[in-house]
Amino acid sequence: MAVAYFISDHGFGHAARSLALLAELLRREVPVVVVSSVPRWFFEESLEGLDYISTQVDVGVHQKTSVDIDYEATLDRLEQHWSSTPQKVDHLAGELREWFSKVGGEASLRRIVFDITALAPLVADKLGVPSVGISNFTWDWVYEPFVEKLPRFQTYIDLHRQAYAKVPYIQCPTSLLLNLVYSEIKGFNCPSYEIPWLVRSASLSRETVRTRLGLSQTQRYCLYSFGGHAFPLDKVQEWQVPPGWSVILVNKALADHNTAEAEKAGKEGVVFLSQTLLDSLHIQYVDLLAAVDLVVCKTGYGIVSERLHITSGSALFTDRPGFIEHESMARAFQENVSCDVVTLDEVVLEASPSLWVKADRVVPNTKRSRHAFNGAERAADRILAVRW
Repeated sequence: MAVAYFISDHGFGHAARSLALLAELLRREVPVVVVSSVPRWFFEESLEGLDYISTQVDVGVHQKTSVDIDYEATLDRLEQHWSSTPQKVDHLAGELREWFSKVGGEASLRRIVFDITALAPLVADKLGVPSVGISNFTWDWVYEPFVEKLPRFQTYIDLHRQAYAKVPYIQCPTSLLLNLVYSEIKGFNCPSYEIPWLVRSASLSRETVRTRLGLSQTQRYCLYSFGGHAFPLDKVQEWQVPPGWSVILVNKALADHNTAEAEKAGKEGVVFLSQTLLDSLHIQYVDLLAAVDLVVCKTGYGIVSERLHITSGSALFTDRPGFIEHESMARAFQENVSCDVVTLDEVVLEASPSLWVKADRVVPNTKRSRHAFNGAERAADRILAVRW
């Protein structure tokens, strides 16, 4: 058995949840190559033994900020991406044919797994191998509301649906679909199974993380988590963080010298952490998430699943206008953890008093998720069981 794993380039959420399944495949001694433009270091933080092909595999949604969509830029990038797709399919098919030959094994045991780029099933068809999709949404569904603003999005909705094998005449059928919980996927012309939360686990205790970072064991910490988008430092300087609380900011989009500049500027009640520091202390983001009392975030599968997995986890989350996935992920939060909704501009960026009123109300977490979190094991079983 050998697996080529295509991972969406949109943010880190798809890659974060894929880490759990990648680890499970490697544990079962399955050779794996990741195909994505997500930085290689993101996978190497926690995994060894992966091969890697760095290439853009989809567009996702281009954003002005963590929660604001740039519709025109998204459409421009979709046009560029799909105009070069035939050449990219040929090129990747050649690279993967060579990789599959290098790792050996029977041709009938080769698989392509994808989350949830439409490029993957096209490459699978070119190679003549099964493809297994895994996600809680598809990009055609995400783009549907955009048509009202820009009708040309319909062209790319149709292209995605064809590649996902949602129409009966398509020649590159997806062989299997693995639906994650709170899924909004419909219409695939293939067998499908629901699997539990696909989530990576913290490897360090709360106490260990706080000790390594020099943080208090008794202070309440609030982690701002918005997918690597920069927070305006001038806003941070205006925050009035109440006694008993501290805010942690980690921004992978900022260079280390910018983070150092923020630290030098200083702000009572605010802790700036650079990615370099976390790496040097062998602290993964999920470890940090498990060490705080509260996360303030946007709704995405990665942050929602990891927060649900932490029994002490509370959350405040923002609305995401235009993101159709938001409703199901907000429902997951509301059904499983102590949480509340906050506005981005007035509450989060300003860190206004109403934010801390809500923070005091949801901490500590009084709910416990009854969901299973063994999605990686279940998904690996299904992938390895595909026969053709």
